Amino acid sequence: MSDLLHVSVAEALGWVRTRPDALEVGSWRGVEPTLGQVETIPRYDTDWSATGPLMRRLWIGVSPTHHPSPDEWEAYHSPSGATTTADDPLVAVCNLILVLSAAGKIKSERDAR
Repeated sequence: MSDLLHVSVAEALGWVRTRPDALEVGSWRGVEPTLGQVETIPRYDTDWSATGPLMRRLWIGVSPTHHPSPDEWEAYHSPSGATTTADDPLVAVCNLILVLSAAGKIKSERDAR
């Protein structure tokens, strides 16, 4: 698994052969699971348009915690009761996707076909 959060999430969702993009610095590419084509990996950790549809598909919600810090966000998966917190809502969601994947609670996009 990658040290980069968005790449780790992509791998948990079934992306394979992930690697840095040779032409675009900071970008990563991999084989996208639903179409089987090489694509740029979305920035799940910073892009709501990439992560929002995952939240809906995986039944993940996010809300401010108000404790212990008002700047902390909690991502929750109602079906399993799993939660994670982070300083950023998308990071909390990404961390939860990794927790759910490790626990076998979600199917990769490749398996969902």
